[in-house]
Amino acid sequence: MGKWSNILKNTIMAKLSKQLSKRLEIVGIKAKSEEEAITKALKRLEEQEVEGYYDEDLETLVSILESFVEPQSEDAAEILKILNFPLSRFFE
Repeated sequence: MGKWSNILKNTIMAKLSKQLSKRLEIVGIKAKSEEEAITKALKRLEEQEVEGYYDEDLETLVSILESFVEPQSEDAAEILKILNFPLSRFFE
């Protein structure tokens, strides 16, 4: 079971990494490593005058940056699609 659980875990991690990479791209961050992405995300937040998130993980930082994307933009729709959020909630 250990072997299969590791394979499953690695598959899930790869999917999350791909998803997070796309979300980073949407908010205008291109990075080769998680450390670089965190540094760029914190810098972007400082540009938005949002401070105090230095201890947060990358997922949280990206979520905060996504809140600055215009709600009616194509980028916002792409974020919702990546997160598998049903767009029908907004158009009922």
